[in-house]
Amino acid sequence: MENHPIRWANNGEFTAGDLDSPTGMALNIADYFSRWKALIKFMQTKGGVFVLDGCFDQNIIRYFLPGTYPINKIIEFYDEYMEILKTANLHLIHLYRLDVPASFKKAFAVRGKKWERIITDGNEDYNFDYISEYQTLSRKIVDNYVGNKLCIDTSDDDWETYLNKICGFLELDYHKRQYLPTSQPEKYTGYFEYKDAESTESTESVNIIYEENELFCSPDWFTHIKMNAISENEFELSAFPMTFKYSFSKDDAYITVSGNYDWGIVGKTLKRIKQ
Repeated sequence: MENHPIRWANNGEFTAGDLDSPTGMALNIADYFSRWKALIKFMQTKGGVFVLDGCFDQNIIRYFLPGTYPINKIIEFYDEYMEILKTANLHLIHLYRLDVPASFKKAFAVRGKKWERIITDGNEDYNFDYISEYQTLSRKIVDNYVGNKLCIDTSDDDWETYLNKICGFLELDYHKRQYLPTSQPEKYTGYFEYKDAESTESTESVNIIYEENELFCSPDWFTHIKMNAISENEFELSAFPMTFKYSFSKDDAYITVSGNYDWGIVGKTLKRIKQ
């Protein structure tokens, strides 16, 4: 993740200038476009399909709205941005929800209080106007785009239907991922932690819980990440590209974590401390 060619490489996106002046933003935008042109050149050399989640419109809420960049200039930026992306045979998939506050409140119940505090700054009366403005602007930008695009209102959480639509749009066959039943789910539960060899303190930890006939990973920043069995003692995390592989010896249980995600437990083995 730290080497992401757009977001993090070479000091990171939108760091060439400040966010509050036309001169600074001109430098940021020129640098941003050069990053994409270089990445597209690499894509065309490499071939294949590249899925770039979150790289398209998060600029609005990360850099444009917090600064003083005018709305018409944001739209102009995206018009030019789209022309660059078109050279890579862009297929734009835009997922949205009509009721932004209801969607976030539902997410808070799953992701937990820590994530809620990050979004709302701890304000119980947070009205979501800022995020609603972000989505409205994002929708306008997508509507303006003339090219391969698919827009889906995901308010009904009917993900089987959405996935079928996406596969049809991409001219792919949809094959539903088949998971295995989990026997003795309680043996996988408990509090697991990783300790650095040079430290007496736990540096990473997760809690594995069993609720409503499902196993969930529950770190301190996300209360319920569903775990799906792919083989005996091995689980995929729902919505995260990560795998938990269990091993057991006598009364001890361990989780070895693999995957492609910016989370400190990746590549580490955690030991169960209590169940």
